Amino acid sequence: MEFVWPPGKTPSFPLQPAPGLCWWCGAPADSREHRIKRTDIVREFGAGTAKDTVFINRARIENDTRGPNASANKFAASLCANCNNARSQPFDYAEEAFAKYYQANEVEIVKSRRINMAAVFPQDLPSRAENLRRYFVKHIGSVVSGINPLT
Repeated sequence: MEFVWPPGKTPSFPLQPAPGLCWWCGAPADSREHRIKRTDIVREFGAGTAKDTVFINRARIENDTRGPNASANKFAASLCANCNNARSQPFDYAEEAFAKYYQANEVEIVKSRRINMAAVFPQDLPSRAENLRRYFVKHIGSVVSGINPLT
């Protein structure tokens, strides 16, 4: 596979991160991104979500992994703690606001097949919408960094 960039433009991240290193900054990868945001699990199942409340099943894997912080609910370590927590916190907040809005307005959104982003982010729409996009890029980066092209 080859990526072609416009003249003078290069990506600000490696296309194939080194194993064990944060794909964003290159520090040791010591943090795991959730496959499904912990806040989404807690919002759906309640703040008292405990080990016996939520069962996360990965296809064909018979593990007894339960709860919002279950290992099966996380990608392999591909980010450092700073990038996964502090550096990307505005991205996570934007996704939480988006998910909360979607949950509260799901019937109308499904019926109209539209989401009014100005209603999702009534203050500072451009910045917060950009942070939502960055959340999805962070999530995709976590997916891609776990793909081994040799297998």
